[in-house]
Amino acid sequence: LVYPLADQWHVALTLRTGHLNDHAGQVSFPGGGLEGGESHAECVMRELEEELGVAGEAVRIAGQLAPVFVFSSGYLVEPFVAVAPERPRFRPDPFEVEQLLEVPVAHLVDEANYRVLSLRRRAITYRAPAIAFHGYHIWGATCIMLGELIGVLRKAMPACPRATEPQ
Repeated sequence: LVYPLADQWHVALTLRTGHLNDHAGQVSFPGGGLEGGESHAECVMRELEEELGVAGEAVRIAGQLAPVFVFSSGYLVEPFVAVAPERPRFRPDPFEVEQLLEVPVAHLVDEANYRVLSLRRRAITYRAPAIAFHGYHIWGATCIMLGELIGVLRKAMPACPRATEPQ
């Protein structure tokens, strides 16, 4: 979900509660699995309302990003971009959402916030790109989806800062 706040565009992310089965304590987009014959777009709107309390009438789907396979959980994520003309009245579900993170797009495109994490999962150590935000690291599938979103925004808005080329 992308929306204006204080004269800047923001992206809504969640810090997942620590008791969830998948991706507990991680920063993510609202989302979840398909239910009862619904389309991917319908699932996105339902999950946005369930997790953040944002009704479908308050937003419109602007497009879809490339699917992302999440190795650790085995999910194939079908990400969509929704836009709200103003900041929605958020009502996060305390069972799933520990904290709402409202991340300015300007923060996401600023390379000073980019990191490389060293992570260990199931006896495998690997490095992963991340974006630092207020003491949290946005990494994994969320970081991959944000990377594509940033690329789309840069094409749509030429004034959006561009990453410098590596030297």
